[in-house]
Amino acid sequence: FLACVTPAWTSVEETICTLEFAARCKMVSITAKKNEQSKEDVIAKLMTEKDAIQVQLQLEKSKSEELCKQLQSELEKVGVTQLAADKAMNEKAEIEDRLAQLKDEANDQVRQERIRLEEIRLVEVQQVQDLETSKQQELLARLQDEQAAQQAREAEHLAQMAALKALQESWALDQKQLNERRELQHHQREAALNALGMHFMGVDSAEMSSAPKLVNLHPDPALGGSLLYYLPVGETKIGADEKRCRIKLKGLSVGDEVCAVANEDNKKLLVRPLQGGLVRVNGKMLDQSGQVLLDGDRLAIGRAYIFQVKIPLGQTGRPSATGRAESEFEAAMEEIAACVEVDPQWESGIQKAMRLVKSDFGTEEAKKLLAHAKDASEQIAVGNALLQDIPLEMRDGVTRFELSIMFDAHGFPEVLVVARKGPPMSIGGQRELSAGIWELERFVQGHLPWLKEQRSRHRAGSMPLQAKILSREDDLGTQWYRIQLVDGKDMLIIKKRYNDFKDWDRTLRNLNPGLSQLLPELPETGTFGLRAALGQKDFLDKRQEGLQQYLQVLMDNVDKT
Repeated sequence: FLACVTPAWTSVEETICTLEFAARCKMVSITAKKNEQSKEDVIAKLMTEKDAIQVQLQLEKSKSEELCKQLQSELEKVGVTQLAADKAMNEKAEIEDRLAQLKDEANDQVRQERIRLEEIRLVEVQQVQDLETSKQQELLARLQDEQAAQQAREAEHLAQMAALKALQESWALDQKQLNERRELQHHQREAALNALGMHFMGVDSAEMSSAPKLVNLHPDPALGGSLLYYLPVGETKIGADEKRCRIKLKGLSVGDEVCAVANEDNKKLLVRPLQGGLVRVNGKMLDQSGQVLLDGDRLAIGRAYIFQVKIPLGQTGRPSATGRAESEFEAAMEEIAACVEVDPQWESGIQKAMRLVKSDFGTEEAKKLLAHAKDASEQIAVGNALLQDIPLEMRDGVTRFELSIMFDAHGFPEVLVVARKGPPMSIGGQRELSAGIWELERFVQGHLPWLKEQRSRHRAGSMPLQAKILSREDDLGTQWYRIQLVDGKDMLIIKKRYNDFKDWDRTLRNLNPGLSQLLPELPETGTFGLRAALGQKDFLDKRQEGLQQYLQVLMDNVDKT
């Protein structure tokens, strides 16, 4: 044989196939053999094979007839089976139709149940709104009753003055003086409401039931809800600056202007931070773009105040978990703790430590380290905020706190808090001095309370809180006491009536039974207008002395209030 190939590279595959075929052909061997068999033998052999084949065919024919009979029998059986199968299919179709019918009935029942549950939810929401409205109406009615009672007392005093007009020296008060006194009484009533924690500036009394408001949360049930700020339509700024902010707050991490809340038609509130103020909504830090507030949201201002948002006409956000102030406060603190993140300046070091812990101890221990680091970052931020309000000499020269991770001899890490002195980096590239190092738990339980105490001492100054009655004034039969309050470097002059002292005394004794054992009883009550008109000056002097003694005991035990 002959194999033809080409040297062209484009036909290399065909060339290889041809060569492989030629190699296989070379392996074929051919042997020649002489044919010595006669024609008669071949014919005899073929005849023999023919007879054998005819016999075999006869056998196969008989077998095929037998097989046909068996197949016929099987076909008859299959026909019976087919009838049974058709009957089963019909029953199956009936069952499927019944199941479809039952499914439709079940879907109808589920749909009706959902409609019923939605109706129940709407009724519950309406009941909650009606309850809030009734509470607001009750508060408004109480305020109106107070105003009516005040007007009744004023009318009574005016009647007494008219009855004793013959016993008094005549004096002339022109219309201007009367208007000035009415204006003074109006401001005094507003100041009394502000002292009770109710701020209505910019909100008409007719709109109070529908106006949004901020209600403070506090761990003490007696103090929860004690601050109530109504938000008028427009923008309301919150911060420590008394001139620029409508809602004035003072506390840890509360700057001059913390945030602004925009009220749109008493239905929508939008809060945005100002000048990097520390603001959190439902535990999450508020970014510069702001966020829409919903009814029930919790708004944290700085590190000193947590408010619950009430929007009677707005969209409902989250329902109140228990309706109790302490539970709402705990829920707000849990939200803040869940959303705490590591300060970016320590994030790189924490990630390196986590990789080491994960490789040596596993993923769970790395997660625990991250949780401890987040908690430490938040507590360090509180400590650094406290340092800003304390003079350097009152904090042992500490300039800031830092987060540090120390590995023990077994290789397991511990989150620590390090106090630093001096500037961040001294000349020569050496780190600044360390003023102390604490485990996180010791820092929170031991050092943070000390910092808070130092901050309170600095704010109060070296002098204790003092209260002194400077004088008293008669205003249409009502005795007003001018009281000077001195708190460190701050001094405040307020005017209070005897009824204000009674309200103070009742509130203090209810909130602190232990303090009620220390406070003396208030001096004797009486009708000021009648006694003053009759010239009983000794009675008024003795009452003023008794009120001064009461204030002195209260100031001496102010830490127990």
